[in-house]
Amino acid sequence: LFELCWSLRPEPEFLLKHAIPSRRDVLADYAGFLASRRQFRAAAALCERLAPEATAPELDRFLDAVDRMLASGELEPAQSVWNALCRSRLIAYPPLNRHSGPVVTNADFSRWTLRRGFDWRVAETPGVVVAPNPQGGWRILLSGDQPERCEILSQRLLLEPGRSYRMGFRGRISPAGSGSPHPGSPLVWQVLARDGRLLLQSAAWPEQNLRFRVPAGDGAALLRLIHERVPGSVRAQGVAELASITLEAGGK
Repeated sequence: LFELCWSLRPEPEFLLKHAIPSRRDVLADYAGFLASRRQFRAAAALCERLAPEATAPELDRFLDAVDRMLASGELEPAQSVWNALCRSRLIAYPPLNRHSGPVVTNADFSRWTLRRGFDWRVAETPGVVVAPNPQGGWRILLSGDQPERCEILSQRLLLEPGRSYRMGFRGRISPAGSGSPHPGSPLVWQVLARDGRLLLQSAAWPEQNLRFRVPAGDGAALLRLIHERVPGSVRAQGVAELASITLEAGGK
């Protein structure tokens, strides 16, 4: 029926007003249909309208829309839906705000990730295990059999274009048979622009004063943690503990 209506008049608001029944289940399906048609802003507006009264069984449907928007590079409508879910308490995080913060979800690693939306994505990498730490935060186990270079964690960010940011993180790495390393760590934090340009890369654990500037005109970015074998060394083996990460605006 949505397809039929769309073929007659492909206007999201007109169909919502004149053809779509005002039932929650139908409206939620219509939001998914709009997202499949790449009508992301209309889909986001409808999801925001439905979110205040949404229930836990509906969460996956909303997150499907968020993930579809993220996959298409539409971070602004995706974040508006994500924040609506946060405000309705379906997601136990504060809403994101690229102007005043926070800009990182689950920055203290206090919860295990949803692996959806703006939460952390954990890569399925051979030789790497990521899990909650009983003492708080998360643990990363490197077996020594992981690839020489691989992604471990990532998260989509929406930042202010043209603005400078300061990043820091707390944690430690305990390689098997030695103490914590200094510069030249095999675990590296990176921030990448939408076009893949490297904006920031850490060199030591922990680090509290990393700075970078977001390109003018586009605030979409990717924060990720990678493993990269240090030249002249074998693949890392041991445990890393993640305690927190901070990312704050530092002026224009």
